[in-house]
Parts: sequence; C-alpha cells; structure tokens
Amino acid sequence: VGLDIGLAVGRFFLNTEDLHYGYWPNGKEATVHNFAEAQDDHSQLIIDYIPDKTKSILDVGSGSGNLALKLLNLG
Repeated sequence: VGLDIGLAVGRFFLNTEDLHYGYWPNGKEATVHNFAEAQDDHSQLIIDYIPDKTKSILDVGSGSGNLALKLLNLG
C-alpha cells in the first residue's frame, strides 16, 4: 500500500515516477516545482558513476523500479 500511495503522489502531484528525494546541488532551490528535476538529476548522478563496459547491476531496494528501467533503456 505504501509504495502505491507514494507512486500515486509522485505521479499526479510531483510529475515523477521515482521514489527518492532527488539530488539537490548547491544553488538548486528545494521546491516542489524542482522535485522531478532533482530526481532526474539523482538518477543521472548514479548512471554517471557506472564504469564503462559494466554488464550487470544489482538494484537492491529499487522502489518503483524507475532507475532500473532507465538503466535498461540505456542498454
């Protein structure tokens, strides 16, 4: 139930499919309007740390699975 509620709130009120707090670098104002962008920034930060030629990743506690979907789409 908690996951479903979190996804519904994210999807309909925050325009996001992710279930994490996002990445808020210095200078980015922490507002509801910036929330989806901060979540995308967080996912991209993780993706950028993945070494080249990595063939598999174990995603533990994946929440909605949106990061795993982003990784699959990248190949």
